[in-house]
Amino acid sequence: MRAFGIVLVTIVVYIVESNRYAEQLYEDLLYYYNKNVRPVKNASESIKVKFGASLIRIIDVEKLKFSPYSSRVFLKRPTPQVFHKQR
Repeated sequence: MRAFGIVLVTIVVYIVESNRYAEQLYEDLLYYYNKNVRPVKNASESIKVKFGASLIRIIDVEKLKFSPYSSRVFLKRPTPQVFHKQR
């Protein structure tokens, strides 16, 4: 039981020490950060933000087979644009 207590205290000390390093990192990274700065000349001007995403890997394709007892056939697959080669 004593060994379990020592292991538990060691883990807690390690976690607390790790949290200090994380807090120090956040403090160092955000020290000069100013939330009021905007990348426009006029503060009332709107900002256009573009966001893009691309598919890196297809993990699974699910195909449901035809059932004579239902009138629907479901096929879940990626769109044809996924299979086009990138230039």
